[in-house]
Amino acid sequence: MSSQVTATLSQQYYRNPQCVPGLFQIIITSPDAGVRQIAGVELRKRVAGHGSKLWLENPLEIRTALKKNILEFVLIEPVSLVRHTTARVVAAIAAREMQEKTWPELLPWLYQASTAPLAETREIGVFIMYSLTEIGDGPFAEHLVEVYELFRRTLQDPESMDVRVTTVRALGTLAQYIDVDEKAQIRTFQSLFPLIVAVLRDCVTTGNTDSAKHGFDVLETLLILDAPLIGKSLPELVDFFVTAAADKEIEEDIRCMAFNALIWTIKYRKNKMQAMGMAKTILERIMPVGCEEDADEEEEDNPCRLCFRAIDTLATTFPPSQVFPTLHTLVTAYIHSPDWAQRKCAMVAFGVAIEGCSEFIRPHIEGLWPFLDLGLNDSEWKVRKAACIALGCVCEYLGDEAAERHAIFLPHILKLMSDTNTQATACQALDSYLECLGDHILPYLDELMVRLIGLLQSADRQMQSTIIGAIGSAAHAAKGRFAPYFPEFMKRIEPCFFLKEEGDLDLRAIAVDTAGTLAEAVGADAFRPYFEPMMQQALDGLTLDNPRTHESNFLFFIVMSRVFPELMEPYLATIIPVLIKSCQEPEFEVNEDATGFSAVTSGNGTAEAPLVIKNDGDEDIDVDVEDVEVAYEDIVNTSSAQAVEKEIAADALGQLFANIKLPFLPYVEATLEVLLVLLEHFYEGIRKAAVSSCIEYVRTFYLLANYEWTPGQPSPPLHDNIVKVRDLVMDGLVECQQTDDDKNSVATLCSSLGELLTAYGPTVMGDHSEEIANLAMAVLDKSHLCQQDTDAAEEDPEDVIEDQAEYDSVLTSSAMDLVAGLAHAYAGAFKNAFPKFLPLIAQYAGKGHSMTDRSAAIGTFGEIIGAMGPAVTDFTVPLGQLLMPVLEDDEAEVRSNAAYAIGVLVEHSEMDMSGEYLNILARLQPFFKTEETTGSPMNARDNACGAVARMLLKSLDKLPAAQVLPVLFSGLPLRSDTQENKPVFKCILHISQVQPALLEPYWEPLLSLFHHVLVVPEGGESELDDETRTGVLALVRHLNQVMPDKVAAAGLAQALA
Repeated sequence: MSSQVTATLSQQYYRNPQCVPGLFQIIITSPDAGVRQIAGVELRKRVAGHGSKLWLENPLEIRTALKKNILEFVLIEPVSLVRHTTARVVAAIAAREMQEKTWPELLPWLYQASTAPLAETREIGVFIMYSLTEIGDGPFAEHLVEVYELFRRTLQDPESMDVRVTTVRALGTLAQYIDVDEKAQIRTFQSLFPLIVAVLRDCVTTGNTDSAKHGFDVLETLLILDAPLIGKSLPELVDFFVTAAADKEIEEDIRCMAFNALIWTIKYRKNKMQAMGMAKTILERIMPVGCEEDADEEEEDNPCRLCFRAIDTLATTFPPSQVFPTLHTLVTAYIHSPDWAQRKCAMVAFGVAIEGCSEFIRPHIEGLWPFLDLGLNDSEWKVRKAACIALGCVCEYLGDEAAERHAIFLPHILKLMSDTNTQATACQALDSYLECLGDHILPYLDELMVRLIGLLQSADRQMQSTIIGAIGSAAHAAKGRFAPYFPEFMKRIEPCFFLKEEGDLDLRAIAVDTAGTLAEAVGADAFRPYFEPMMQQALDGLTLDNPRTHESNFLFFIVMSRVFPELMEPYLATIIPVLIKSCQEPEFEVNEDATGFSAVTSGNGTAEAPLVIKNDGDEDIDVDVEDVEVAYEDIVNTSSAQAVEKEIAADALGQLFANIKLPFLPYVEATLEVLLVLLEHFYEGIRKAAVSSCIEYVRTFYLLANYEWTPGQPSPPLHDNIVKVRDLVMDGLVECQQTDDDKNSVATLCSSLGELLTAYGPTVMGDHSEEIANLAMAVLDKSHLCQQDTDAAEEDPEDVIEDQAEYDSVLTSSAMDLVAGLAHAYAGAFKNAFPKFLPLIAQYAGKGHSMTDRSAAIGTFGEIIGAMGPAVTDFTVPLGQLLMPVLEDDEAEVRSNAAYAIGVLVEHSEMDMSGEYLNILARLQPFFKTEETTGSPMNARDNACGAVARMLLKSLDKLPAAQVLPVLFSGLPLRSDTQENKPVFKCILHISQVQPALLEPYWEPLLSLFHHVLVVPEGGESELDDETRTGVLALVRHLNQVMPDKVAAAGLAQALA
């Protein structure tokens, strides 16, 4: 019956213009507040819908009377909800009438009502003003000065908090219409901003949660706008957020809002905050919050959890030099506290900071191990649990360094796995640790498998997922050595492949992921019996309506295409349509019956403007913010899960084509069409995956064509199919990068293009060489869209700091990779473009930049010099002046790249650099005195050997060879960068031919060196390329004739056989 009534009203009554005065009559006469409320909602829809068609079809006298009467009624309506609904009707009428300038009485009436003696009248006057701002700035466009002055007054209402809060909301909406060029309006708004903060401060102080939420929403909106509306009030704003977040006396919900607002401020006002050096104070003031109790609910926010999220945001957004030194001081003090809560806080804070500070930490990690050891051995299990989490973070970002401590970390982890309090977290840490352990796992493999399989038998579903993942990581580390455990483990996890209950699907997904890992570990022969049944299981899993299951199956298909590329063709007809469907799936469905909306909100608040959608009848429907909030969380969760599935599907398309090649060709056209659409997707992860796959399509077509290209030589002609795919991809990539505001997506594009250019030369760019070069320049001078921060307009040039966050360094480093790719593509011809790039790259080599930036810049110069060859001659002087001081940089990694770059500059420049040789040698000599056996110091020594060898090759007669050779030979054999063996052995061969007497004192160590590089252990790889190996063998054969006893004593008979 209800649905029939609704249908009748919609189809008959609500289509008649007379419904407008009829609904108004119900509003003013019905004794039932609920009826008045419904009538008000419907009246608003009728007035606003279809361009106010029904409203305008009423005679002028009726409209005039309605306008007069509704203003009288809205002031006397006793029920707040109905009053607000009626106010929105006023705003809906005003949207049309003020546009036509047919309601001149409204604004004076609003000014009078907003300043009336009665608080209730002021509240409704300001609420109507706020409702008008929701429909745009048009109603106030010619009266902004008066409106701002009115709002300045109502922000300071002495009696009504509602008046003040509604004014804040109105200003928040009005702010969205302020253009960055409207300087006068910006100054006016900035003068009001402290009053806005004062309103929010009072809401927080009085515990008015609903009003505080509105205030925080507005502030978060102001933070993301391009117009600099906060101005000089930023320190006051940050202080307010931090004070509210850290105050235990304030309600928890409000503290959470303050933390979320602080996080947004860090993200969107980072430049100004960095210039003011705010990180230190923020860290010192919020760290105590990390000692508070954390909620058990995984998805429940609380001040403690948000404290660590703020630390993580600081670490990933600010330069590490502004964050980690202060954090290190704090966690060092906390870890020695008698209070276990402080020790736990120290562990978690350290762990969350690793992601953004890993490169900054890397050179100093040895000094931080004792800190982690203390946590793993703490007397309180909660601290030990936190230490496991921190260790997992270290493994993810500093895995190589962590793996070297296997003799310390593995016993700790295994011990914690025996404690029920820490078992689950220790298993997660083990999973992360095994992922990076490599061959170090072998002595522990038996014990690990016994322990893990034993736990698997008695664990609950969640724990089983963790254990199966850890065993997969063990297989990944052990590779073929895992084969003895493979059949038994597959038998144990086989039941997981057939789980179908919703609560079991995560376990099923983990088991499928692990099966793929096992296949790569044990190889095709061992996994072949499982291939067909596992493929069938994965195909069956596609029928389940669960994004996580789909993800795991897509990933499994990728792995199978790597292990069994020749067996995948029969399955493509089923797999490809599913991947295409996933790529085209909407992120969420609009359920009109539930909320009738499609919206995205931000921060911890809601969009202030009403949303307008269409129903089946193409009728406008207004949806209030309050309705949006009801189902927002469910929609976001659905959207996120579907988006991740789509991201993996997009990535799978590129990898499947790259691995399977020819059998995939029938699907190229349809899948490429889908990927090109995804280049414009709103979700950055999907765009990034689409970029990678599009590049993979181009690369694979070049491979299929057996395209061979020699740098510096004319490029061979391309097949029409390659041209077609390349043009489609490059057109799409060039267009999408112009509007892409995500740094990771743009970084992926830059680095991928650099690799493609290095492999196949300039033809990969088609007609877009200029745009691609401009992309690199835009990123390097920080003018690309993805680098434009909302506070850029507020920057004082004197406040700009050179250092940048590590994620920003990844972006600029990728642009340098692209420049290096261009240099490889054009070889000597790159000299015409190099003058534009040289200063852009050189700026990152300055002392004010991080080690990561300096290393990337100097490394890029080395690549460019090597690619340009003799054409670099014109740049010898500026490059030499740049590189020489860097040979004495504080960081070994930077010195290493400088040694390589100066060496190739000597090699390729046709300018006589012999006058600098002794200076270069003096700066390189400390490289040979390192006591390190791994890492950057060893790499630096290897590159120093290469540089010395290149100088000897270039001008043997201009160096004191008798003094230089013993130093060079002391650094051999190379231990880290074996690519430098080529110039080293080329130098030795050259000297043996032109001045063999120089080598007479060194034949014994040289023969030992020859044995090292010529006699390759079983399963090992040669450290020499074919050309160099042939030359060394020829020299050994010659020496075997001259000094056979010494050659035999060196064990070289096997090499000569």
